[in-house]
This record gives sequence, C-alpha cells and structure tokens, in this order.
Amino acid sequence: MKCSDVRGVLPEYISELCSESEKKEIEKHLDQCEECKTEYNKLINIGKEQTESYEEISRKIRKVRRKLNVKILATFTITMFVGYILFNSIIPSILYQIRRNDLNTAQRAIVDFYQFTSAKELTGSGIRKEKYNNTIMLFVGDYIGSKFTNYNTIDFNFDLIKNRVDSEFWLQMDIIHPDVEPKEGFKDMYNTEIAKKILKKNGNDTVARVNLSFNDLISYERTVELLNKYDIKIIRMNIESGSEKRKIKYMENGANQHFSFGIPGQMLDITKPIFEVVELNTQNSHEYKKSFLEELKFLNEYKYLLASGDMRKRGGYENDPVKDDAKYILDNGIKVYGIKVTGPSDEIFRLIDDINPRFANVEKVDFWYWDK
Repeated sequence: MKCSDVRGVLPEYISELCSESEKKEIEKHLDQCEECKTEYNKLINIGKEQTESYEEISRKIRKVRRKLNVKILATFTITMFVGYILFNSIIPSILYQIRRNDLNTAQRAIVDFYQFTSAKELTGSGIRKEKYNNTIMLFVGDYIGSKFTNYNTIDFNFDLIKNRVDSEFWLQMDIIHPDVEPKEGFKDMYNTEIAKKILKKNGNDTVARVNLSFNDLISYERTVELLNKYDIKIIRMNIESGSEKRKIKYMENGANQHFSFGIPGQMLDITKPIFEVVELNTQNSHEYKKSFLEELKFLNEYKYLLASGDMRKRGGYENDPVKDDAKYILDNGIKVYGIKVTGPSDEIFRLIDDINPRFANVEKVDFWYWDK
C-alpha cells in the first residue's frame, strides 16, 4: 500500500473498522514506514487526549449533578419541614387566637342548643384543642328518681376555618303537641291507662321516668305548681316553638317525630368562671325562667355559629338548626305542652290520675332512689 492510502485509512484502522486483509497490509506498511507510523502515533495520542477530556468533562458533570441533587434534596426537605410546621402548628395557633372568642361563644351556643332541644341532663362542658378543629365536649346523662345514670360524652366539632360548630345529633321526641295527630302505633304505645297500670303494679318500692303529653297548652307557672302538689322532679318541659306541625322527612317508630324546644329540669350555666348546674324548684322558678330566657336570647343571636348536619336536615332543619324557634318563644311566651318527670311510681300515678294527660309513657322503672 502507498503512504497516501495508508494515511487515508488510519482512522478506520484505529477504530478497527478495516477488514482483516487491509489490517495486515496496514500493519506491514507501518513496520516499514517511519513517517506513517509517526502519523499513526499522533492519531493515537489525539484519541487518548479526547477520551481523557471527555472523561474529565463527564466527571465534572457528575460532580455538579451530585451537588445539585444535594441542594434540591436539602431545599425540598427544608420546604417540607417548614410547610409541616406552618400548617400543623403556626397557622392553627394563629387561627385559634383569631377564633378563640368565637370558640367560647360557640361552646355556650351548643350548650344552650343541646339542653333546649334534648331531654338528656347536661352536667358539664369542655374544649379539646386540636389543629384545625376543636372539639366541644358535653357531659350528659339521665335521671331516674334521684339517681344519675348513663353517663356519656357527646362531641361537637368546631371548624376553625369555617367558624362553625356542627350541631349534628338525632332526637326522638316522646312528648307530642296538642295540634299534632300521631299515627296509631304511637297512640297504642303511649296509652295513658296502660301507663297507669304499669305504675300501679310497681307501687311504692320503685321510681319511674315518665313522658306526659297535655291536652292543652298551659303556662310555665302552672307547670311549676305541680312541683308543690306532687313529690316529683321535672326533668324537662316541652314548650311551643312554632315548628310542632312540621313533619320530618324520616319517620321512626310509627310516630310523627319532630324537633322540639324545652326547658331543662336543671340548666348548665357556663357564663360563670366555674360552671354551675342549677335545678328548677318552686323556690327559684322566677329566677330560673329569667335565666332560661336570657340563654334563649343568646342562642337566637349567635345561632349563626351552629351548622346543621345531614341528620338534622332530614328532620326539617334545612339551613339553620334553630330556625326561628327561639325567636318564636321570645315573641309569644312560654307555652308548655308536655313534661318529662321522675319520682316515686305511686306519686306519678296520682299525678296522671289528676291531670289526665293526652298521652303517657313509662320510659323506665327502677328500684327506690329518692331523696327529694
């Protein structure tokens, strides 16, 4: 091969792209020609330099990439940590400070809402601080005679963002307004004569808890007089609130159930530094009524803090869990249409025999617990 031919195919030779026969001829020529061999060595050195340069560049790129990855990871970690602290500590703390007064107001509103719409006795309340939701706790139970039973805690969620407390709980009313005509199944269950037979059979050695539905509306004062005449305790007075004729969308136990307002037999006052529970009696009936009306005014003013849940919507409270009920009572006065009482079974028998209620239902009978 000529020198020009060899030098022309040296790149292919170095890259091992030549055929075996060409390779042998090139090698034979290189052994005999110093000039071509020198050219060959130059090409080899240039290739090495290029390879080393590429490796150096690759090494530098890998080094920069590692540093960049470390920075990205560090930035991401710091961002996530700051975000966690921000959303789980700082923002909730700021929101809590902003909403603290509303939270305390909502606590009072839900306390009033519960004790005016539930026949359960309310003995206390507390707040459990969380992140974006604070839990308002109510401590409730039932009286049978002078014994307090069925201790329970009911939680209501206060949303710091929405500034609302969920007023969700289900009520089954056992006292019926005179203008409401219940279904036959209810009339059979709440037959007055059957209730009297149960009470008479149990006699003097037991106490009972009984629901009484009056034939007509009577005054608060007339109801309190029953405390003077009979050895009983009034657990709740059901009072007309303007919504008695509103049937709910979901009916239970064959009766026309509805949500009702009532005066609790004992009222929890959370306006004091140390919460107080005040029980209705003949000596404090005037002051008790005044306190009840004050709380009713408060509830009517701050009902916007109460959010109605799905169950209450099914009960007829589409938007507002209180609607205009509190205002109706304030405008029209207290008109009682039924009471829940407890006391000695024979004493409640005499009460029923005297007032001849429209409906009577013996809710529970127990052994003697009575020290009124």
